[in-house]
Amino acid sequence: MRFTTCFLMAVLVLEGCTNVAQMQKKYEAGDVKQLEKFMKIVARPDYPYSTRKRATTVLGEIGDPQAVPVLISVLWDFDQRSTLKQEALKALGKIGDLRQLAPALAGMKQPDGPVDARVASETDTEELLREAGLSAREIQ
Repeated sequence: MRFTTCFLMAVLVLEGCTNVAQMQKKYEAGDVKQLEKFMKIVARPDYPYSTRKRATTVLGEIGDPQAVPVLISVLWDFDQRSTLKQEALKALGKIGDLRQLAPALAGMKQPDGPVDARVASETDTEELLREAGLSAREIQ
């Protein structure tokens, strides 16, 4: 009886989770409403970190410029983990709208910027840019 209860609870929890892979398949099949859902997931810090990270990656793969403001906002999120910010930079690099990225990165280099110390350092910012396929020259 106890096993059955635990199993049913696990199924209910998994059913309620956002499945980014299924959403991506729907988008690829022509359901453009999924783009808005991806952006909502990325923008909301109350979603699980791994779900936000995967949705950020998908936004980069989709390449729609509508996602640029949401991705830039991720760079300003306060979080001890920086992998979501790395994914946001990669996604921005894939989208290719570098004009909007320059002010965000300039702010990240400011010592009083609202970002964590790892991403705020100039060396790490340049490393993130390289990972995103960008150079500092391209954003200036």
